Amino acid sequence: MKLSEYAQYDAVGLGDLVARGEVSPQELADAALRACAAVNPQINAVIETWQPELSGIAPALERGSPLAGVPFLIKDVGVTMAGRKIEFGSRLAQGFTAAADSILMRRFRQAGLATLGRTTTPEFAWSGTTESALCGPTRNPWDPARGAGGSSGGAAAAVAAG
Repeated sequence: MKLSEYAQYDAVGLGDLVARGEVSPQELADAALRACAAVNPQINAVIETWQPELSGIAPALERGSPLAGVPFLIKDVGVTMAGRKIEFGSRLAQGFTAAADSILMRRFRQAGLATLGRTTTPEFAWSGTTESALCGPTRNPWDPARGAGGSSGGAAAAVAAG
C-alpha cells in the first residue's frame, strides 16, 4: 500500500479494507511504519516502533471487530504492553519494561489492533505541552515551529501527520 493511499483512510476504513481482504494487516503495518519513518524526524511524535504481533487479528476478524488489523500506537503512559518499554516520558523510568499487559492493552489486542510503537508524552503526563527531558519536544505537523499540546501530544501529532 502506498503512503498516499494509507493516509486517505481513518481507522475504521483501514479495518474495512482488512475485513474485505483488500489489504493484509502486514501490508498496513508496513505502510504505517513507513509513514512513521517519513514524518517522525520532523515532529518527534513516536519514541519507538517495532513489528507488531499479528496473531490475535484472525480471531478479532472472525468476531467482526471493525479495528482488526489496524496499525496502532500506544501512549508512553498508562498503557502497558508485556515485554515493551513504558517510560512515562521520564528519565527516572528510562528503560523500564512492563511485565504484563494492562487491561486496556488486553482490550486493544482483543479488538485486533496491530500495535507497532509508542508515542511521546510529557513527563508523567503532567504538562500542557508534549516535551520532556527524555524525548524532547513534539512538534505540530501543520506548523513545526509550534509544539504539540497535552499529554497525548505525540499521539495527536502522529495522527495529524497521517
